[in-house]
Amino acid sequence: MKNIATKTLIFIFLLSVCLASAGNVFAQATALDAEGYYNLGVDYGKSGRYQEAIEAYKQSIRLKPDHADAHFNLWVCVSEDRGQRSGSGRIQNIKNTQFGMN
Repeated sequence: MKNIATKTLIFIFLLSVCLASAGNVFAQATALDAEGYYNLGVDYGKSGRYQEAIEAYKQSIRLKPDHADAHFNLWVCVSEDRGQRSGSGRIQNIKNTQFGMN
């Protein structure tokens, strides 16, 4: 009887340790910091998903208002998104001009 009680207590202890660790990992995976949102915005922007990039940059700026790169990239994505909707990609026009493709 004592052996079963000991094993049960050990099992409960190990289970609680595992659950606590899993909770911390989950919290870290779901809670991005300013840099995490910034990097997410970069990835979205590179793939042309400007609306998602805009939201990621806004979250980055909300968490770190002085994040200069996030402010700049937000401006770029807003400009690109407007350009896509109007049919003229401003950044693509700049790239074409820089590389003599105009």
